[in-house]
Amino acid sequence: MTAKTELTLTSNVRNCVAQVLCVMGLLGMGLLTGCGQSQRDSATATPGNAGAARSDSGDATSAPTDHELIQGTWEVKSATINGESFPAAGQVDLHVGGRYQFDGETLTKFANPKFPGVVQTGTPHRYRLDATHHPKQIEIQMLGDGPNGAWPPERTIYELEKDSLLLCWPILEETPPPTKFESNAGENIGLYELRRIKE
Repeated sequence: MTAKTELTLTSNVRNCVAQVLCVMGLLGMGLLTGCGQSQRDSATATPGNAGAARSDSGDATSAPTDHELIQGTWEVKSATINGESFPAAGQVDLHVGGRYQFDGETLTKFANPKFPGVVQTGTPHRYRLDATHHPKQIEIQMLGDGPNGAWPPERTIYELEKDSLLLCWPILEETPPPTKFESNAGENIGLYELRRIKE
């Protein structure tokens, strides 16, 4: 082998080594795409970023449902029955001052304790909310048996906002469920405005 051939081979080997070192250097700096970039991203990830990713995956706390928000005791602040507002001036009313107590799946109604002759044992009802309708609906049914078997359900509409609750229902069984929060003369519709009692 001549000196010229040996020099050429030596030069080629040096070039190959230089290229290998260059590639290794680029991978170490994360300048090449692929695993180098992924490794760098993994190494620089912070706990805060990881938490944000988990939140995006659907672990974030969901908003409370109407069933959760309605729990507690509410007091009737105003009542309109067939277009007539209660109470009349200077009178104690059976409706206004009454209370609605939501506890789990049970609603217990209490009349105004100041109304003469009222016994405060409360009347238990079963209720079911349906927030998919517009306006939202709540079906309320007294527990136990009535004169003709099970009591018919009250197909009521409701509006719930923080500490304010509107209930609008048909007074007579044959009256169609209301579609708006109004009570006018001759329509046989009742409208209650209630406020949450904060313990």
